[in-house]
Amino acid sequence: MGWEYRGIYNNTVETGLRPVSTSGDTVSSIKTKIQFEAKIYDFDGNIISEEYFDANGKPLEFEGVSKIVRAYDKYDQVKLEEFYGKETLDEYGDVVEKGKLVAKDGFARYKAKYKSKGNLLLETWENVEGKIANNQFGFAKVKYFYDKNNRLLKKGFYDQENKLTGDKSGVATYQYSYNPDYISFYESEINKTKKEERLKTLTQWQLGKYKLCLATEIHTNKDGKPANDESQVYRRERIFNKKGFLVSEESFRADGRRHLENGVAKVVYAHDKKGNIVSRKNFGEFEIKKTPFPVSDGNGVHEYRYTY
Repeated sequence: MGWEYRGIYNNTVETGLRPVSTSGDTVSSIKTKIQFEAKIYDFDGNIISEEYFDANGKPLEFEGVSKIVRAYDKYDQVKLEEFYGKETLDEYGDVVEKGKLVAKDGFARYKAKYKSKGNLLLETWENVEGKIANNQFGFAKVKYFYDKNNRLLKKGFYDQENKLTGDKSGVATYQYSYNPDYISFYESEINKTKKEERLKTLTQWQLGKYKLCLATEIHTNKDGKPANDESQVYRRERIFNKKGFLVSEESFRADGRRHLENGVAKVVYAHDKKGNIVSRKNFGEFEIKKTPFPVSDGNGVHEYRYTY
């Protein structure tokens, strides 16, 4: 178990919360002077407890929260986070009553379960009584669904009554599909590597590199209708050829129009015989005779070329 207690002199921290003084009065500015922070670490270097204090050594509160406690699984992934109010001290500064669990943004406790390393299975938010509660965005659970190869197929948001609801953008479900040609291409490349390198690469593939073969990502609201995410995208689409090489990428809004990012609506790729990208071209929202109109991105570039 590790312990760290260090001063942060003249350090102004933007908390983004509503600071409360030790007397319980709301501080007018969201900038709070934090002079000391006390953190407890586990043997893997994860912070399992943190508190902040003013220049007099008195605990600071942010929306009633004075202490944050966390727990981790064997892969150092957060599985629990709890919020506590400040402790009650006697005239000598000794603790006579520990801080109680308090609700911040509608919840007092966050829990997470994992299917495997890097793959969330379930996230839940609870109130001080330990009951499922909606967080500040209006959902209480996030459920994740995978195929037999640990590829994420769907992510859904649910309220405290276990009914499908939207996230902060109004999206209730995110659905994913993957290109089988790219999967075959990547796994064949893994098999060509040396045994020790193959095991490392295969692990990286299982931990998320499979997302490189993502073909579609579709967002719907709680009624199953198209919904834009926070980037104003309803559907992302990636096209591959039969060799498994990425040919193009584009996104669409819920109203059917192409989504623009820095003036670019579609990106088209060219490859060498080994599958390495040698050209990337940017195209706009509109077409001329069913051919995308060439445009430049935010850097003023239409085409990027690569050599290996």
